[in-house]
Amino acid sequence: MIHPAPPYEGAVPPSLPPSTDIPVVRPWTESSPYPAPEPSRPRRKPPAMFAIVAIVVLLTAAGAVTGYFLTRPEEPRMAVGDCLSRDELPVEYACADDLAVYRVLAREPMQHPFAMACMKFEQATRAVVDPSPTDGETVLCLEPTEKNMTDAGGLRPGDCIDVRKSGGEIERSTCGFTGGPHVVIATELHVKVPVTDRACESHPETREAYAQPSMGGRAVVICTKPAEDSDSMAGAFVGECASNVSMKTIACAHRSATHRVLSVRTQYTEQADPKCEEVTNANAASVSLNDNTDLRVVVCLGPIDQNHLGYARPGDCVTGYAGTAGLPRLVSCDDSSADGRVTSVYDEANIGCSAGEARMSREAGVSHGSTICLVAT
Repeated sequence: MIHPAPPYEGAVPPSLPPSTDIPVVRPWTESSPYPAPEPSRPRRKPPAMFAIVAIVVLLTAAGAVTGYFLTRPEEPRMAVGDCLSRDELPVEYACADDLAVYRVLAREPMQHPFAMACMKFEQATRAVVDPSPTDGETVLCLEPTEKNMTDAGGLRPGDCIDVRKSGGEIERSTCGFTGGPHVVIATELHVKVPVTDRACESHPETREAYAQPSMGGRAVVICTKPAEDSDSMAGAFVGECASNVSMKTIACAHRSATHRVLSVRTQYTEQADPKCEEVTNANAASVSLNDNTDLRVVVCLGPIDQNHLGYARPGDCVTGYAGTAGLPRLVSCDDSSADGRVTSVYDEANIGCSAGEARMSREAGVSHGSTICLVAT
C-alpha cells in the first residue's frame, strides 16, 4: 500500500474518479492508525563523481607546475661556455665558427673599472660589458679559444708562434717549416709589462721569453725555444758552430763557420763585461733578450778549431812550437810532430812565465783573457 506524504497547508487534494477498486487514503495524523513513514536518507554520490573531482585537482596542480616553467627567468643570451667575436660589442657565434675567438668564462656583477670583476680568473684575458643583459649590469670574463691567433693567453705547450717587433707582436703559426718559428714551452701570468720577476724561471729549457699585455694591466709571458731547424743563436747548443758574420748557427764543416759554442746559460740581470769570464778560451759572446722580460740567454763562443792552443791544459803537447807561422796547435804527445809542452795556463792576460818558457797571451774581452806557458820538447 502506498502512503502519501501529509498534505502541505493550503494544498487542494486531487479529485479521483469514483472507483470501488482504489482505496481512499486518508491524511496521516498523530491519531492515525497507520505507522509514520521513515524519513528519506541523503543520496550517496556515485563513485564517478569522486573520480571527476580527483581529475580536476590533478589538472589544477599540473597547471600550476606548467605555469612555473613557462614563467621562470630565461637563461642569459651570452651564457658561460658561449663563444663570441673580438668586436668591442661582441657578437655571439657557434663555437665551431672561425669568428668565435673568445669563450665566456664567467659572468660577474659590475665593478668599476669592470676588468676588476674578472681578475680572479687566471685564464681570463679580456673583460667586456654584456651588451644585452637580462640580469642587470653584468661583466663577461672571456678566455681565448683555439681560433684566436693573436691572444697569448690561448697558447698551449707545443704551439708554434711567429714573433715580430722583438716580441711586441706574436701570432700562432704552423710548426715544421724551414727556418721554423718559436715553439711554446709554457705560458705564465705575471703582474705587469715589462716583466721583472724572473720570467720562465720554472721552465729551464726556455731560450726566449716574450710578454704580452693582458686584461687589467697584467702580463702573459710566453716561454719559448727556437724550432729544431732554427739557426737562431738563442737555440744553440754546446759543440755547435756559428758564423761571426751572421751570428747564426751553421754546420761546423761549412766554410763560413768561425766559432764553436762553448757554453749556454740563462740569467736575469744585465751582466757587465766580461760576459764569459769563467769560460776558457771564449773570444765571442751572443746575448738574446728583449725589452719586455728580464730573461737573457748568454752564448759563449771560442775558436772553431778544437786543437786551438787556447784550449790547452797543463801537460798537453803542441806542434809548431819552433815555427814562426801562426800559433802552435794541440796534438797528441805520441804524435811525431809534437815539439812542445804546456807547463802553465792562467785565466788572465799577460802573466809572466818562467825563464826558458814561451808565452802565449790573449787580451781581455768577453773573458779576462789568458796566458799559456810552454817549453820545447
